[in-house]
Amino acid sequence: DEVHKEAGDDNGDEVHKEAAASSYHGPSITLDKESYDEGEDITVSFSVGRPNDEYFSSSDAPSLNLDFNYPEWKIGLFMRDADPQGGSLEPIVGINLCDAMNCDPNNLDFEVYTSSVTFGSEFESLMHGKWPVKLNDWGQGLDAYVLDANGAAAIGPFEFEMRSNEKAKPKKLSGLAKYNHADKKDTSRKRTGISKAAETAANFHQANVLLSSVNGPSPHSKDTKTTNSSDTSVKKNTISAEKKEYQEDEEVSISFSLDDIFKDEDKSKWRIGFFSGNTRPHGGDVAPIVSIPICGERDCADTVGTTDGQVTFSRKNVEAIEGAWPINFNEWGNEFSVFVLDDGGATILGPEKINVLSNQYA
Repeated sequence: DEVHKEAGDDNGDEVHKEAAASSYHGPSITLDKESYDEGEDITVSFSVGRPNDEYFSSSDAPSLNLDFNYPEWKIGLFMRDADPQGGSLEPIVGINLCDAMNCDPNNLDFEVYTSSVTFGSEFESLMHGKWPVKLNDWGQGLDAYVLDANGAAAIGPFEFEMRSNEKAKPKKLSGLAKYNHADKKDTSRKRTGISKAAETAANFHQANVLLSSVNGPSPHSKDTKTTNSSDTSVKKNTISAEKKEYQEDEEVSISFSLDDIFKDEDKSKWRIGFFSGNTRPHGGDVAPIVSIPICGERDCADTVGTTDGQVTFSRKNVEAIEGAWPINFNEWGNEFSVFVLDDGGATILGPEKINVLSNQYA
């Protein structure tokens, strides 16, 4: 009987351990959708996990040496590829976990911090930063992170996109993304250091923060500082095609205007690139179908000091174009996204959407 009793106790312990293991929520961050309209509520679900979870020491973790003072952790939204850089780069908008959960500010039990927060006009008292997140200010692609007590990236990123509230035009038939244009997850941003793409995106992110502060605080911002300014000039950071629809084999002209923060950078290796459909550069992991140097010539000599320009894709300058021009519509379809890319292939501006009208899509 004693043997059976001990065996029964062991089985009970095993069942208890299995139940505990199955209830554990590891580090995670997810959104309720992957695409949102401007101003639409964004709900972020998260679990912080235990401090010794293997994730935090793996190559998937965005940062090491985190501060596990969970009551000070928050959810932050950033421009695509804009690494939080250990907390030196503030999110566009953020929510403190404890504020949203109304938790005990002295509670360090990781199991408490499995929940969700919502960014939206009804939750403005919880949000720190700019809301709503404007497509024209921050671009289409955004990243969501769980941030530690110092603002360093602890978990993430979860990539998502913003849609304009403007009524969409009927779409023409689009080819599927193929080969290296598959819409894949960006794996280039690791904890081993800040990439050139992330550094550039961070500069762009910070430029928009500064520009926003010049125009006065958002009505949903908890920052009470104000700045008087008579600057009513149109904000830069634009990329535009001469028109939205082109005939097959017609030359395509793309104009751009960069923020002044990029004025003194060497842009000789920056390019304008075409991607199929809604495909994105993903921090340089995905190469464009075709691209041309930002100066429009085969080699760009002096780009320091310039912020505006125009390039043209045509048969007349195929020597400057990397990739086959005109584009093979059987391979790539007839809808394209155009981006300004840095020397690592990461997004600086974009996308600008264009269609090419081919006989096969008539």
